Amino acid sequence: MFGKKKNGTLSSSDIEISSIIGKSTVVAGYMKTTGNIRIDGIWKGNIESRAKVAIGDGAIIEGSIYAQNIEIQGEVLGDIVSLDTVVLRSSSVVKGNVYSVRMIMESGARLNGEIKMDDSIAEVAEKVIKTIVRDVQVERVDTYKAQPHAVQA
Repeated sequence: MFGKKKNGTLSSSDIEISSIIGKSTVVAGYMKTTGNIRIDGIWKGNIESRAKVAIGDGAIIEGSIYAQNIEIQGEVLGDIVSLDTVVLRSSSVVKGNVYSVRMIMESGARLNGEIKMDDSIAEVAEKVIKTIVRDVQVERVDTYKAQPHAVQA
């Protein structure tokens, strides 16, 4: 599922993406997933993934991100919590704190916040995540009723 580049870092193009938010998409809400996600559009709200979150060049996230691995090429206005690695590409802009075990920051990347790195980040992350992740109950949407133009089978 994950491929490694020669230098040992993962690129968003090296992973199997479970969900994609395209460049022309704006979403407001809370996301909780166990799969990898790539966001190229605008996301307003917190994101939680038990896998990798990749933020594409030109994307804007107005909220905090909690994931196993996080790669940023766009802009994040919120805290970042990673249980493994955060990669800030040269085009990235982060206005928030970063909590991670490892961090790769390319020349040109901008960070306005504190960096906290520790092998025991899991303990720290649990405290931090309580402030950025909340349980959300999602009501089941009956797609047939939600789409009156749907053809009856």
